[in-house]
Amino acid sequence: MRNLPPKIYALTGEITAVYREISTLEVEHDNIADYMEAMTMKFPVKDPKLMQGLKVGDRIQAKLHVSQNSGDWWLSDIRKRK
Repeated sequence: MRNLPPKIYALTGEITAVYREISTLEVEHDNIADYMEAMTMKFPVKDPKLMQGLKVGDRIQAKLHVSQNSGDWWLSDIRKRK
C-alpha cells in the first residue's frame, strides 16, 4: 500500500468548545467543499501552540488535513477571522 499524503481542505467556522488538555477544538463548521456538509465536530490540533488565545465564540479559518491512509484528521494553520 502506498503512503499517500493527506488531503487538505479549507475550513471556516465558529469554536463551540476548547479542550486544551487533549489539544482538540469543537467547531461548528461551514460546508467543506468536496468533502462534508456543515456540522459541529471535534478536531484534533497536532500543535497545541495553535490553540493559544482561542476561545468559544471565535470565528476561525484553518486547514483540515485528512489522512488517505488512516482516515485520521486534524487542523493546522488556525487563524481568527474578523
